[in-house]
Amino acid sequence: MSEDTTLTGGHPVHVHGWIGAAAPLPASARADIALADLVVGGRRHLTALGVPEERRVVLGPVDPALDALRSLGPGQRGVVVASGDPGFFGMVRRLHGAGLDLVVHPAPSACALAFGRAGLPWEDAQIVSAHGRDLRRAVNVIRAHERVAVMTTVGAGIREIAAALTSWPRRLVLVEHLGEEGERVRWFTREEALALDPADIGEPNVVLAVTDGLEGDPTGDTAAPSPWSGPGMPWRLGERGTHARAADLRTDPLSALVVGAFGAAPGDLALVDGDPLVAAAVEERGAAVRGASPAPTLAGLPALDEPDLVFLAVPGAPDLAAVADWDRARCVVLAGEGPAPHDLGEAPAGWGISALTVPRMTPAPIDAPVDAPPTRHLVIGHRLQGAP
Repeated sequence: MSEDTTLTGGHPVHVHGWIGAAAPLPASARADIALADLVVGGRRHLTALGVPEERRVVLGPVDPALDALRSLGPGQRGVVVASGDPGFFGMVRRLHGAGLDLVVHPAPSACALAFGRAGLPWEDAQIVSAHGRDLRRAVNVIRAHERVAVMTTVGAGIREIAAALTSWPRRLVLVEHLGEEGERVRWFTREEALALDPADIGEPNVVLAVTDGLEGDPTGDTAAPSPWSGPGMPWRLGERGTHARAADLRTDPLSALVVGAFGAAPGDLALVDGDPLVAAAVEERGAAVRGASPAPTLAGLPALDEPDLVFLAVPGAPDLAAVADWDRARCVVLAGEGPAPHDLGEAPAGWGISALTVPRMTPAPIDAPVDAPPTRHLVIGHRLQGAP
């Protein structure tokens, strides 16, 4: 805590996490609220705590609440009540960024409680938020990992997530109204989640997407064997262990060049066709990978299978026009046998094109073509900044 409390009337703002009956507010928190000149929070929290209208600021847009806290006079006290752990995808980031002096009293986060209610460990899990963000990136993290929690919002919930997982078998756990009356924990297959009536989905909720329980699933939905092997309990949150092809990747210049060109990162979806080592290298960077066959789009739900990155092994001379066929992709790599062509021709509008020759690794991996030439070439297309 800093020593400068001039922005908050000389007292730090106390931020209390609350998640209903799952973590009742202690007496000290209720005392803070009773003494406060200003209490900021969601309407249901403020009403449940009996905060008078003249001392409350109901959260909707955050800026009016920040202005009210900054305007506290000498000796006045401000309190914020927020859901779960306010420092975990919560209000603390905005409050801290506004220069307010804070003391935070977190409750368990909604994600921790959701995994607990489902009876699952989560030190290897990924946590993503769909609030005000493109759902594609959250879905791509699910595709790339075996245990993910999604903090959902209206229009980016369990049905939309299920629609995007055609080629990625997962069980979905819907945890609704955590800590409130009517709390529910329900497990679904992808098909069951798609069939849910939107009116039967309680808000707020957290969705867990996991491979747990897929073996022996009567629907026949089984997860592919994991390419990751770890020593047991991870040493850090989200750790997956070592990729099965890590040794091959260390000696393969082509896959290293491709992922460098891609800038692959968690939340990306890469279409990789024709090179298992490139697919493994992209997986190592935390991106999701699919083959060349696109997943079907379901009526009424968003198409979330457009790739950010594309790698295609192509016979003969590269067709540069094919680079521009990918509406969302920021990088397209075409790989061919032998040295790079000397004349690439004109690049498609909005794209920059380069080419290079890459030596084939020695000894070749078991999935390399028989009698393959000693070199391969890459034609790399990057979407130019500002291009549509």
